[in-house]
Amino acid sequence: ERKYLKRISISKTEEAEKALAGTPIPFHSIDIPLSAPSNISVRAVTENRPFATSDWAELLCPPYTVDEARQVQKAIGIKNSMVFPVISKNKAIGILIFSMIKDEESVSMDEMDLIKSFTDVVGLAVQNSTLYSSLEKTSRDLEDANERLKQLDKLKDEFVSLASHELRTPMTIIKSYLWLFMDKKKGQLTDKERTYLERAYDSTERLIKLVNDM
Repeated sequence: ERKYLKRISISKTEEAEKALAGTPIPFHSIDIPLSAPSNISVRAVTENRPFATSDWAELLCPPYTVDEARQVQKAIGIKNSMVFPVISKNKAIGILIFSMIKDEESVSMDEMDLIKSFTDVVGLAVQNSTLYSSLEKTSRDLEDANERLKQLDKLKDEFVSLASHELRTPMTIIKSYLWLFMDKKKGQLTDKERTYLERAYDSTERLIKLVNDM
């Protein structure tokens, strides 16, 4: 995403220790921009295939200068470096660099098979790790969503309880006064007035039942 290859780790061999001691740039600062198409590390990623070189200028420039790259290589005694893309879901997500103190022609088939197998295992491990991290994040998101739903459910219960109480109280009072009015004024009400009052009483009764159901 940032458009460069960043060094992540290095082996603990004697040659690696020499490389760390003699590098003009701190190891973790050796960032190779993907805009450097001549660098075989970049090509391994963009072309999704392995490369080999006997010249570290092809491997470390930029950020090294050609002289710096070759001086470090000579000081360490590296004769051959092979760059393999690390593949995850058919896409190169990085590289592994295997540097040796012998020529490419001296690398046996068994050694090449071992290197290729190791690269495949790393790619699979990264893929599984990414999948596991994704599942963990999804699980955390679901837990958070579930907790939020519980809170919303609790708030809903509290709202319904409060609202039903606030609605039921005045309706019960209205119903009581309507009943008292109709009972006390039986002989004084016209048929139309009694009809209106009975409708109001029945409507209030229905509303109270709806609130109780809620």
